[in-house]
Amino acid sequence: MGGLKSVASNKQKFPRKSNRILQQNEFRLLLNSRAIEEFSWLKALLQEKENKEHPYLTKNDAMVLPVEHQHFLRNFRNDLITTASNEWTCDKGYLEDHGGRGTGGEWPYCKLCNTPNRYEFCIVNRENENRLNVGSSCILHFGIDTGGRSIPQMKRDAKKLRREHEVDLQVRDVKRLVTHWDNHLNSYPILIPDPHDGDYRELGKQFRSCFEKYTDPKSKHNATDLNQTVSELKRLLQESKELKEKMAVYANTHENDQFVVTRDIVKWVQRLDIRESRLIFNSLKKDGHIIAPTAHRITEPGFMQSIVQKLNDQLRNISLQVQNIDTDQPGYILATTDKPVIALVISHRNLLLAVGAAVFDNKQSVERSEVIKHCKIANDRSRDIVRAKFAKALADRFSEPSLSDDFENIREEFNEWVLIDNSSQRIIIVEDLASVLDQYIAGDLDEEQFVRNLHGPRVRRYKRDEFQELYSNRIHNR
Repeated sequence: MGGLKSVASNKQKFPRKSNRILQQNEFRLLLNSRAIEEFSWLKALLQEKENKEHPYLTKNDAMVLPVEHQHFLRNFRNDLITTASNEWTCDKGYLEDHGGRGTGGEWPYCKLCNTPNRYEFCIVNRENENRLNVGSSCILHFGIDTGGRSIPQMKRDAKKLRREHEVDLQVRDVKRLVTHWDNHLNSYPILIPDPHDGDYRELGKQFRSCFEKYTDPKSKHNATDLNQTVSELKRLLQESKELKEKMAVYANTHENDQFVVTRDIVKWVQRLDIRESRLIFNSLKKDGHIIAPTAHRITEPGFMQSIVQKLNDQLRNISLQVQNIDTDQPGYILATTDKPVIALVISHRNLLLAVGAAVFDNKQSVERSEVIKHCKIANDRSRDIVRAKFAKALADRFSEPSLSDDFENIREEFNEWVLIDNSSQRIIIVEDLASVLDQYIAGDLDEEQFVRNLHGPRVRRYKRDEFQELYSNRIHNR
């Protein structure tokens, strides 16, 4: 905002302040407010005084007014000023610090009291949209709404803004650089590892510290401090430029590396909780590639898909292969390569812990038992195959009865296995069949253990008529 010429520059004798009914700032506030529109006689008087003499209203001026107007000024002057003051509010988007006396610039004059002010505020009238540039003294004098912010805080903010502008004139976009420094690392298609990543972030911290030290409104600075600040910021920018060139070379060289950490993997890790994200990043930043000790933690779909071929290179040696990935679990659908084909499901974590060293480091062979023990049977068809295989192993002691379609449906619905004890001809119902078969396929349950479990005291044996009644009731109650 431009400076306003001081009326006080004219060498004239002003009325004593004790003789004034309206001070200069009150006079001008009223002339710019909506409230005075209700009192046309007073508005005309103030305009006349503004044009011909000085922006004051004295007791002598009032003496020539009609009695009713004198009565108004005596009894309602304060109420009118309060009403006018309430029309105004600070424009929070405008506050300018014009610097100390030693900066060489001129301070603008307050448009209410006509005194020069380092800190220039703007007030806005809510009724007529008039705007005035004023100093803090007049804001405090009239109790103008500052939006909940104190004048000292507003001054500190203005001082900080002025210093930021001083730096920005010599280091363009400095505030954006401070705020978004680390964002440059996201511009590469792959993760930039240490030491480049750490060095670049450290430069950013130094850049921010240098900028904030100068712009801190609580600190005292001069032109020499500004020059030193600008010199240091430019030095740090030059170092960051050289480092960016090295990072670009690294990205171009390693973008197509096997097991390189892609930008999609970085975004996936960033969505994890803070503790897990930090743990993974600390490992990935060592050389920018995924290695066996970390691979089991990374379930980003693109990565899971990218290692399927490598997994199969190892799994085919133990008669297994990956048929599909399951990003919801997340895990893999495996299939046995020998007949009959059994579909199995295993979590990404467990499979990579079992075969990761072989896939990523070629350090060890894969044991089938280490993979199978973490698997579960994937579907009903495969469960039927495993159940039939299990039943065959038990054939000398147990057999499966022929059941009607209704009985068969009930058995599947309740996840049960119906067996006949060949020695007693009693019927046994094995509960939670899916879990039993999972244990069997994983090697956690063999035929002898299973038989011992069936002979336990808690296993009930049914006569045929009891079994018929039990299942008939189930059919009836479905």
